[in-house]
Amino acid sequence: MQDNQAELHSMNGRRLILVVDDEEINRALLGTVLETDYEVIFAEDGEKALRAVENNKELLSLVILDLIMPVMPGTEVLRRIKEEPAYQDIPVIVASGDQSQEIECLNIGASDFIQKPYPDPGVILARVRRAIELFVHSTRTSLPRTQNTCRAVRASNSQGVPMGLESREIRAVSSSLSFSTG
Repeated sequence: MQDNQAELHSMNGRRLILVVDDEEINRALLGTVLETDYEVIFAEDGEKALRAVENNKELLSLVILDLIMPVMPGTEVLRRIKEEPAYQDIPVIVASGDQSQEIECLNIGASDFIQKPYPDPGVILARVRRAIELFVHSTRTSLPRTQNTCRAVRASNSQGVPMGLESREIRAVSSSLSFSTG
């Protein structure tokens, strides 16, 4: 796992994380936990969060988002992030003391959910690292997989079965595209 750690850092040596929380103590706590490994920026409400995402969309590796905030609730911020094609793939970890909203947030597109009060700092760092790792992996593999799928379909035989792909590859591609392979 340690070998992959260097791969998760950006050119300046640190990934950028946006922490969104209206409580200064929570921003400070998360900043302290994350600042050793990551560059951290902050927003104290939903509107400022969306501006920060827009302004940093090319560099942002993760958003940690509180749900209960003034100006705009976290669920609305999450919904807007996930609806905007320019940054819908940026992972969002929701942080809340209200566990009843966990399913809703995961259904909207949250990558993970951290219960407040915050768990051990090691748990936070592990969840952040894993969310970023999955984000990096998905952005690195999604384009080649799509290109390979298109090539295979173009090379399909008269029954429409892609040539050059084995059954397990067809199932994997189909499941990732939500097709049934029967």
